[in-house]
Amino acid sequence: MTDPEAVLNAGIHDQRLALKFIQKHIHSFGGDPDKVTIMGQSAGAGAVGLHLTARSANPADRLFRRAVVQSWYRSPFALPAARKKQWGTVASSVGCLTNSSVAHTLECLRTVNPVRLMQAADDGKRQYGGSLWTWLPVIDNALFKSNPASILNAIPGVDVIVGHTTADSASGGTPFEAVVNATYPGLTSSDLKTLKAMYVDAGITEENMATFGLGEAVFRCGTHFLANLYGPRAHTYRWDEPDPANPALAGHSSDNYILYEGSRTLSNGTGEFHALTSAQRGLSDEAITYFTSFYATAEPKAANTSSSSHPVWPAHPSGKRIVFRAEGGGTGEIQGTPGASFIEELDKEEIARCKVWNSMVDRAGM
Repeated sequence: MTDPEAVLNAGIHDQRLALKFIQKHIHSFGGDPDKVTIMGQSAGAGAVGLHLTARSANPADRLFRRAVVQSWYRSPFALPAARKKQWGTVASSVGCLTNSSVAHTLECLRTVNPVRLMQAADDGKRQYGGSLWTWLPVIDNALFKSNPASILNAIPGVDVIVGHTTADSASGGTPFEAVVNATYPGLTSSDLKTLKAMYVDAGITEENMATFGLGEAVFRCGTHFLANLYGPRAHTYRWDEPDPANPALAGHSSDNYILYEGSRTLSNGTGEFHALTSAQRGLSDEAITYFTSFYATAEPKAANTSSSSHPVWPAHPSGKRIVFRAEGGGTGEIQGTPGASFIEELDKEEIARCKVWNSMVDRAGM
C-alpha cells in the first residue's frame, strides 16, 4: 500500500484538489479566495475536521478561511497494515489479488465492472466491524502522521462553527464494554471500567449506556474539543428541532432535514421529502441567516425585525451556545423564550465527561 501508484487517502486528496481549483478560479465568479468556507455534516464534518489539521497551518497551504462542522463524526484511524487486509479481501473477491505489484492489482481493479466492485466492497466491509470500518482515512505519514486529535491545531486566521443535535448518537447495544471496545479496540480494560463507572455515576442505565456514551465520544465531545482549540474564533450550537420524518427526537441529521427544505438523501441513494411546518420553515430561514452571515463576516448574526427576534450568538469563551429550535417545537426542557431558539449555558457535566473521553484519544485513535 506504499506503492506510489496507490495513493492513500485518495478522497481527501480529491477534496484538496477541488479546493485548490476554487482558490484558483473563484475570482472568475465574483468570489474571494480569502473568504472560502467549507461545511460538512456527519462524515462530511469528519472530512472538514481532517482539513483542520497541522498541514493547513501554513498560510501558503491554507485552502479555506472558515469551517462549519455539523455533528463531527470522530471515527478511529488505522495504520496502513489494517487497511491492506481490507484491500486484499476486495481484490481477491474480484480476481485481482496477485503476487505482483500494487500497481498491477490496481490496474486490474480498474477493469472490473463497477457494480461488481461496489458489491465486493460492500460484502467485504461486513468482515470488519468496530473501528476498522472500511475505506476511512488512514495514517499515511504524508497527509496524516497521527490520529486527528493529535494533529489538530487552531489554524491561524480560521474561524469555526461546530455543533451537534440533542440526540446525536452512533451505536447501541449491551454490554457497554463490548460495544465500546468494538468501536475503539485500542482502549484498555482500565479505560472501559473508568468509562462505565462515569456513566453509572451519571445515572445512565446499562440499556442506554452505549448509545449515550458513544453519542458523546463520537459527536458531542468533538464539539467541545474543537471549540476549545479555537476559543474566541469558535461558535457552538445544539440543534433541538426534530425532523418531520422522526418527530420524537432531534436525532442525527435532523438539522440537515430542516436546512434543506424537508429533504434528505437516504443511505440507498434515494431521496425523501417531508413538508416543513411554517415554524420549521422559520427556523430554517433563521439558521441559514446565521450561517450565511458567518460565511461573509466570521460573525453568525441574524437581525431582529418587527415580527421576529433572534438571540445574539456568543463565541465559545462565554461558556454559552445557541440552541436551534422552531417556535413551539423542540424536544428538551424549555428555557429562555419557550419554543424558539435561545442561548444556554454549556452542560458542565457533559464537559467533565468529555474531558475523560478526550484524555483517551490517542489510544482510541480518534
